[in-house]
Amino acid sequence: MSDDEPEHAQHLAFLRAFLGPELTDAGEEIKRAANFRLSKDEHKPWKRFVEWINTQPTFIKTWRAETGQPRYLRFMGAIADSQQAYTAALYHISRIEELEGTIKGILARHDFSNLPGGTTVALGQTNITDFEYHSFVFAYRRCLDYLTWGLGTYFGVGISSYRQFGEKVGRWSPIHVANVLDQSYRRHAHHFGFVMDKERGKSLRDKLAHRSFVQAFVVNITRSNFRLMGGGEGLGIGDRADDHSLGQVLRERLSHLHRGVADMLDSFRSAVSMLEAAA
Repeated sequence: MSDDEPEHAQHLAFLRAFLGPELTDAGEEIKRAANFRLSKDEHKPWKRFVEWINTQPTFIKTWRAETGQPRYLRFMGAIADSQQAYTAALYHISRIEELEGTIKGILARHDFSNLPGGTTVALGQTNITDFEYHSFVFAYRRCLDYLTWGLGTYFGVGISSYRQFGEKVGRWSPIHVANVLDQSYRRHAHHFGFVMDKERGKSLRDKLAHRSFVQAFVVNITRSNFRLMGGGEGLGIGDRADDHSLGQVLRERLSHLHRGVADMLDSFRSAVSMLEAAA
C-alpha cells in the first residue's frame, strides 16, 4: 500500500457520501483510463512550494487582497502549469520506452543471419516515436517557460522565455531575490541548450518548430545485431560502444529539468522568506 492510499480511501468515502457512488466511481474509472500522475518524489518541488504559499507570505497576502487577484492567479497558475508540462514530458518518455520495448521485442523474434556480411538495413515506419519525441521536447521547453512566466510576476515583468529570464533577472528588484534566481539559472541553464539557444534556429526545439522533422531514431539491422540509432539525440553516433536507449537519454535530460526547477523554486522561496523576515 502506498503512503497516500489511506488518504485517498477517505477522500473517496467522502465523495461517495456527497456525490453518490455512480458519479464517484465514474470519475475514478476515467482517472485510471486518462490521467497520468507524477510520483511523490517527482512532485516534491511543487508540493514544497505550494505548502509555503499556503503559509501566506506577505507578497501573497498583498496579491490576494487585489481586486480580481490578477497577480496571484497568474503566479499560481503558471507554477501549476510548469508541473503539468513536466508531467507531460515524463508521459512522453514512458510512451517512447514502451515503443522501444515493442520494437526490440519484434526484432528479437526474427533471424537476420541471412543478410550479406557488411550489410546494414535501415527500417522506417516508426513515426509514432518521432511524434512522442517531438512532444517531449516541446513539453520540456514549456515547463521552463511557464516557470519563468510565473516567477516574473513577482518582479512585475511579462517575460515568458526562460533564456530571456536568465539574461535579465539579475537587473530586477528586489535585488536580493533577483540575484538568488540569477545564480540558480546559471547553475542549470547549460543543460537546457537543446530546447533553447541564444542563436536562433540552433536548438533542437527551434529546428523542430521552424525548420525540419527530426527523427527519434532509425532501426538499423545487420546479420548479427540490431540497434535503434541516430535521431535527434545521435544515439550510437560517434561512439558505437554507447548503447543507451532513447528513453535512458531522455530520462537523464528530465532529471536535469527536475533539479533545475526544484532549485529555482526553492531558491525563490528562501530568498523571499529572508527578505520578508528582514523587513
